[in-house]
Amino acid sequence: MHSDGHDGSVRAPAPPGSRARTCELLAELTIPAEADSLGLARLAAVHVAGVLGVPVSRLAELRLAVNEACALLFHAPPAAAAERVAPPSAVSLRFERDGSHLCISARGAAPYRGPAPGEIGWVLLQALVEDIRMETSGGIMTLTLREPLPAS
Repeated sequence: MHSDGHDGSVRAPAPPGSRARTCELLAELTIPAEADSLGLARLAAVHVAGVLGVPVSRLAELRLAVNEACALLFHAPPAAAAERVAPPSAVSLRFERDGSHLCISARGAAPYRGPAPGEIGWVLLQALVEDIRMETSGGIMTLTLREPLPAS
């Protein structure tokens, strides 16, 4: 097993004869899990995507997708508030180039429950980006948005 040395995560080595997937870290940002911080998250997403040549017509959609991903991590549903579950304190964003894709990962304390398949925030995310993945482990949820980059 290899550790990337950054967040303590461990990944298995690539099988012999295969190419290991290499992601290029473009930016990383940790923000308080508060509505006032959403502007910074949206600005970072637009800036990174713009630098990579994402068309202006897609920037607004990526901006909204990052807003929704963060909002899913910021807010516990009413049932959690009734049970006095503490809200998450911070969300970390990672912007990476993975070959011909921009990957934006939002990571924070897992909400009381994950988004339901028909929930408006989840449906909106699915409509805004090419691919979205949700992983929960050890009380931490990671939402990864993948968007194709324009051909060079």
